Amino acid sequence: MMGPSKVKKWVVLSILSVAVVLIGTTLAWKLFFKKTSIRHIILISIDTCRSDYLSCYGYPRKTTPNIDQVAQEGVLFENVIAPVPMTRPSHASMLTGKLPFFHDVRLNSDMFGDFNLTLQEILKPNGYTTSGIVSSFVLSSKFGFNQGFDYFNDHFEKRADRSHEDDRLGEEATRIAN
Repeated sequence: MMGPSKVKKWVVLSILSVAVVLIGTTLAWKLFFKKTSIRHIILISIDTCRSDYLSCYGYPRKTTPNIDQVAQEGVLFENVIAPVPMTRPSHASMLTGKLPFFHDVRLNSDMFGDFNLTLQEILKPNGYTTSGIVSSFVLSSKFGFNQGFDYFNDHFEKRADRSHEDDRLGEEATRIAN
């Protein structure tokens, strides 16, 4: 059991660490985007997909030719760590750059609060048009995940071979994105 002084040190160190990361990210963002002509940014998040089964990450069979092409033409992140092993909190972290303690989405049952500044809200004043296409009810607008997007599609088509309408297959999301 940690005493009060150790807890205070841990909290202060945590806050300082997050502050350093946020300041560093902001500076890198401003320097990087002022010197480049990047016009398209695509964030693909595939929940419960293991990277070691994707060709672009070294899987020997060519299982993901379209993702491989995007990876070849863009930036492939090789060292990514999820802040929590749950969909909603992890996506809130991806869109805000904050840990769950700071964006306040700790469980899949928590709402995404509009007090958070999102990546799409940062991109908009820099001339970007943003779209979000989600394939799971967990990330729907009912929970605030449409915040800051110019276009957000979380309308799931009813399918004869499925009894529920709370998710969509990847091919459907791809069709909507095109």
